Amino acid sequence: MEKKGFNKLCKVCSEFGLCQELAKPIVSMPDAMTLLGVCLDAYLKAVLDQTNGAKLWNVFVFGGDGSANNLVEINHGFRKASEDVFPSLNGLLIYAQIGYQETYLATVSAVESSSGRYPVVLVDLNEEPIFLPIASNVDLAFEFIARYLKHLVEKYGSVNTGVEETLFPWDVPKLITDDRELMHSLKEGRFDGYVSENDADVNEWLFRAVGYTASK
Repeated sequence: MEKKGFNKLCKVCSEFGLCQELAKPIVSMPDAMTLLGVCLDAYLKAVLDQTNGAKLWNVFVFGGDGSANNLVEINHGFRKASEDVFPSLNGLLIYAQIGYQETYLATVSAVESSSGRYPVVLVDLNEEPIFLPIASNVDLAFEFIARYLKHLVEKYGSVNTGVEETLFPWDVPKLITDDRELMHSLKEGRFDGYVSENDADVNEWLFRAVGYTASK
C-alpha cells in the first residue's frame, strides 16, 4: 500500500531539518482485534511494516513489540485509567501522540471505509476530553501534518517560530478542505460519540474546515 502522506511528512521533516527518527520495520504486527477489540487500520499496518514506531517532528507514532511506545500497552493503559471517565476511548485505537501533552491521534474502528481504512480523530485529554475528526484516513492525517509544517515555513520562515503563533490543528482548518470523505461521514452522522458536538471550538473548526456544525 502506497504511503503518500507518511512519506510526504518524512520528506518535509528532512527538507526543513526537523526530527526524523524511524525504527527498524516491525517483526510482529500487533493483534489489535484480539487484545483491544478493534481492527488495526490497513494503512497503519503499512506504516508499521516500514517502521516499528517513529518520531517525525513532534509526532510520536506508536509501534508494536520492542517499540519505545508500544501501541497495545498504551491503549490498554488508557482504557484502564479511563473506563468510567472516557468510555468513548474503547472504540478508538490511539496510534500517535502530538508533542508532550495529552494530545493524540486515533482511528475510529466503528467507521470503516470500503478500503479497510478508518477515519482519524484528534483526542485532547489535557482538560475536558475533546474529540475532533480531522481526516478520513491515516494517510490524510499525515498529509495534514505535512501541509501544516510547510505552511509554518512559508508564513513564518521556520517551524519553530510558527508553532508559537499557529496551533495544529485548531488554527489551520482550511488545510483539509479537499477531504470530501470526511465531510460526507460527518453529514451522515457516522462520528456520533466521537465528536465533541457541544464544544464551541470544535464546531467552529468543523464549520471553517468543511462547512459542518456538529451541535444539535
